[in-house]
Amino acid sequence: MNNHVAMHRVGVGFLVAAALLPFIGMFSTTLGMMGAFRQMAESQTPTTPNDMAQFMGSALTLTAVGIVLAVMLAAIGVFLIVIARRRDVDHRD
Repeated sequence: MNNHVAMHRVGVGFLVAAALLPFIGMFSTTLGMMGAFRQMAESQTPTTPNDMAQFMGSALTLTAVGIVLAVMLAAIGVFLIVIARRRDVDHRD
């Protein structure tokens, strides 16, 4: 297998990972929100906004991290694919 073919495959792998990361971030947001509502339901005293903010803040932080990583992986994947295609064209000539 040529080096540019392997680079293209790695680039596609990065793009697949980039496509999945936002969903993982959204899943973490869902879990964080479930924790916030569980705390509210199980609390013997009134739940304060500060109590809810702890769960929501960490959930949204994980979502933001997932989006940032997805953008970075997508950029790396596109870069690798472009380089692989250029090498493929150069290899054909």
